[in-house]
Amino acid sequence: MAEHAWHIGQTELIMRLPNTIELVEILADMIQERMLDVEVINEILNNDGCSVEFEMDSHRDNVLVHVIPNEQIDEIEDSTEHPNIRKLIKRMDNALANEDYLGVLHTSASVFETLAKDVFGSSSVQNQSLGAFLMVTATV
Repeated sequence: MAEHAWHIGQTELIMRLPNTIELVEILADMIQERMLDVEVINEILNNDGCSVEFEMDSHRDNVLVHVIPNEQIDEIEDSTEHPNIRKLIKRMDNALANEDYLGVLHTSASVFETLAKDVFGSSSVQNQSLGAFLMVTATV
């Protein structure tokens, strides 16, 4: 029982904060060792709009990793997503495509301002700039 708990604890530590490459490697190892089902993992990744999928190579019993081009990934409808941030990101992409770097900088600041107001969640800061909002929260 103690050894089983130790192994679970080690797995939880490994999965705590991996970067993308480490996560893909961990998932591939777990699929190859038959600890995870490749179809289940691919379904989870696909539902979240991830650009990675796994395949079992039946000839060599290896796991293959495929990177899906962004154009082939379905648009994710996330009800928890902030609609203004999505619009601002599109505006920032357009500014970057037009080489309007000041527009990119201004729009990215607006994204941070919108996100900060959303996280703070108070109606008292909704009509304030990010600088004014930060001054108010710094004094609280």
